[in-house]
Amino acid sequence: PKDKSVLSQTFKSAAWLGWQIETNWADPFVFAIYAIIKPLASAAILVVMYSVITNGAFENQVFPYIYLGNAFYIYVGAVMAGISWAVIDDREHYRMLKYMYVAPVHIPTYLVGRGVARFIFGSISVFITIAFGVLFLKVPLVLGEVDWVLFFISLFLGISMLITLGMVLALSLIHI
Repeated sequence: PKDKSVLSQTFKSAAWLGWQIETNWADPFVFAIYAIIKPLASAAILVVMYSVITNGAFENQVFPYIYLGNAFYIYVGAVMAGISWAVIDDREHYRMLKYMYVAPVHIPTYLVGRGVARFIFGSISVFITIAFGVLFLKVPLVLGEVDWVLFFISLFLGISMLITLGMVLALSLIHI
């Protein structure tokens, strides 16, 4: 087993590197604008598609279900791609995977660290998408009726499973 300080340093460095790559080394203000516009554009596409298909039946109970489901589905792409794309990025784009593999780092910890940036970015996107829906599209979300314990347990289990699936995909890509 690896030393805990090595695991901790690997995770911190990989998370920092992942954040730098995800933000494309951009100015924080420019990145903040992008972080707001991207989920709003995705939500707008969903709203237009729903409007066209249902002839604008936003009062239907299906719309909030679809909208909130779409908002939380952002995590699927963010977490799985954040972990697995790190392998492709490091191997094909930066040509560094072979050096990472022989370095004294724990590869699974490195991959999860790289995925943290996409998880954070995905969480921001989920929050913006839900806030936009509640404020501007009148998606009914009554916080007092939410079973918070079940919500957080489900969210934790879902994110854990996405991390596991991302690791399976990433480790299978390493051995290709």
